[in-house]
Amino acid sequence: MKHSINLRKVNSNKTIMKKTVKNKRVIDADHLEEGADAEESGDRWFSSDLAKALRFYQRAYTHYQDAASGTAAPDARYNAARLLLAVHTQYIAGDIDVTRLDNVGEVLTGDERSVCQDIGNVVAAHEAALNACGSDSPIDLMFNTATAYSQWLEEAESPADFMRGAHRAVELVRAVWQIQISDHAPPEVLLETAEAGLAVARAVLENTPATELDAARSLVAELVKEVDSTPTPEGEGIDSIEYANIRASLLVARTCVEALASDSVAATCSVLEPLSTPEGHMSAADCIEAVISRFGIDNPETDAQSYWDALSAMDTHLKLAQQMLSAQRNNNKSDVGAGGRSAQLAMVYIARADIDLQRSQLPLDSARTHAAILEKNVKAFLTNASAVARATGGLRETVLERTQRQRRWCEAQVRLAILEQRDWGGIGPGCEAVFADCAAQWYFRKWLE
Repeated sequence: MKHSINLRKVNSNKTIMKKTVKNKRVIDADHLEEGADAEESGDRWFSSDLAKALRFYQRAYTHYQDAASGTAAPDARYNAARLLLAVHTQYIAGDIDVTRLDNVGEVLTGDERSVCQDIGNVVAAHEAALNACGSDSPIDLMFNTATAYSQWLEEAESPADFMRGAHRAVELVRAVWQIQISDHAPPEVLLETAEAGLAVARAVLENTPATELDAARSLVAELVKEVDSTPTPEGEGIDSIEYANIRASLLVARTCVEALASDSVAATCSVLEPLSTPEGHMSAADCIEAVISRFGIDNPETDAQSYWDALSAMDTHLKLAQQMLSAQRNNNKSDVGAGGRSAQLAMVYIARADIDLQRSQLPLDSARTHAAILEKNVKAFLTNASAVARATGGLRETVLERTQRQRRWCEAQVRLAILEQRDWGGIGPGCEAVFADCAAQWYFRKWLE
């Protein structure tokens, strides 16, 4: 009797173990499916309710995490990492203040279960997913990991950390490129990868410390060489407008990479001169700003004349971008994208205001002579930015576009309040962060002392 009882226990345990394994597979699959469903719901709500979308993304991430330790680990880790990057890009790195969204307490826990993570944790999640997938890592995961690294570069704490991340980003993009070439990927796919590869190269050079410039140039050289060999498949199944847009983006990106690899601000400005689209001119201004920061010229006491010249070059590009964006906004009466166009134009006005505010205070005769005019320009730019940002985006405006407009309005109004030395506290949500950003810049100190 004892023996049979023991046998029954063993048999029973075996049955339970088998059943447990079977249920585990089912549970893992259910978590993956429910995670995908929740993520799709988040995507649907993103254009109309950012908080609701984020709650769905959190639900999806929780399901992916629950499946990540089981039989579906590779797929679950891939989905979790991809979702972390998407949420970081859309929410954390964008114009959305997640702390002001309604009913998202479950998201803002600050622990590893939250779908809102800093970029360092996003990178770590991608590396963990690559390890889980092993040699079967999908190229999408490899590419997303490179993208995550390119966003992380700005936060690298040392030149050594920076170069480590830069090497990894370029290595992954080149691996994706080589796989696509060997698999005879369609030309349009290669063009998209080329555009993304140049974006990674630009991110590397844009954040490169002066001490690492030679190493960074050498690092991206082979990647750029491969991109330059991209076929131009006009008429091979790609929509002509889409093809033209991709080629235009490639030209801007390629020009920016070359400009950022320059040894001086003057050389950078020279390379950027041919750019002729609004996006090109705004990118040119960003490149010049990155280079003056790299070489320490963004200090009025270092080299005021070079600082003035660089700011003037930035303003030339931004003035052209402003004119083009204004024309586009006036000529395009469609509601689709109207809010985004207004936010973009307001951002250019604000950038021009900051430039003239800096120029007005440089220790130069030209700055002292034109100080009154420059300060008048600053207030005019900020007033224009406020008016543009206040303009409704129409019935088809997405909640993200509205959020971007509101952010630009807040940025313009806080600046005006500082310059007019009046209270900025009642301007609206988010003004504290804008004020902190302004207070950290040397050119606002005159009005804050």
